Amino acid sequence: MEIFETIDGKLPLEGDPSINTVIRGQEVRAREFKKSKILENKQNEVTLEQRGAGTVLRELKVVKDTESQPEGTEEVWKGKMTVAGKETAVIAYRMKS
Repeated sequence: MEIFETIDGKLPLEGDPSINTVIRGQEVRAREFKKSKILENKQNEVTLEQRGAGTVLRELKVVKDTESQPEGTEEVWKGKMTVAGKETAVIAYRMKS
């Protein structure tokens, strides 16, 4: 089942609160990040897929597309998000098993 959540486009990628901490908060509830799109109000609408109870997802990290791929990860999504108020090209990486 797909779930849609809005993430504030004023948030940065890192820190607390941040885009990554909001996504992490969803994933600990077995809601797997799939993709994101920018809404007309410059907020980010993320698509999550509900997994079964007890599912533990490997860590996900969203970084600017100009940054190096974190070691031990695989690319799972590439697109644009509003980061700190600006449209930004990003890549989501998930730790390999």
